[in-house]
Amino acid sequence: PTQNTHIIAEELYHDSFTRDEGDIGLFYVRFLASAYRKLGDHQKALDLYQKILLELKESEYKQGKAKTLHGIAEVYYEQQEFEKARLLNLEAVQLFNELGAKPHLAEALYQLGLTHKEMGDIEMSNANFQEAIRLFGEMEAPKQVERVRRSMQNSK
Repeated sequence: PTQNTHIIAEELYHDSFTRDEGDIGLFYVRFLASAYRKLGDHQKALDLYQKILLELKESEYKQGKAKTLHGIAEVYYEQQEFEKARLLNLEAVQLFNELGAKPHLAEALYQLGLTHKEMGDIEMSNANFQEAIRLFGEMEAPKQVERVRRSMQNSK
């Protein structure tokens, strides 16, 4: 299954750079970038995320930009480039907060908490985790609350 997934991803990747921008939905490209990140092909994920940011440069679509910044931050986190991940997630958090996009804001705060934890800033990590727990709690998402709590307990 993984080999087939990679073959399909390769075809979609090449297709995404040969079509006109109007033919490609941002969701499609962001989904493909996320797939590459999960497959461990960080460079292709970054290429696709950069393509999205370029298309959004003149756009007012803040949620798309925030999701893309968060995706790039996840790639950098996985590459252990924590300062880059932190800065991009801070920007995503700000945009999600402006939009009132609670589910995405909570997830970005969780990722920011993980990043601060890896950087050794436990106080900031726990503050991000607490805010993520609060938001997930408001959304009645107990599995997400528990996931954040487990990460927080591992910080102490």
